[in-house]
Amino acid sequence: MPREKPNYRETLAFLTEQGYSMSLSKTETQKILGISWEYLNKLIAKDYIKEVCGKIPLGSVANYICG
Repeated sequence: MPREKPNYRETLAFLTEQGYSMSLSKTETQKILGISWEYLNKLIAKDYIKEVCGKIPLGSVANYICG
């Protein structure tokens, strides 16, 4: 099992404190990351960000932010 990225828990806690739920729409994810719709779809296709049943888990966004 891979190790947790540095500052992952802090990033996840920060996003939760900002009022984001544990599953996000693509629009919310775009706003958090400050990226375009097309780039978000590329990240999902390359599996950098996970999509589950049309929603994006907050943990996946935190993982991407941490590098």
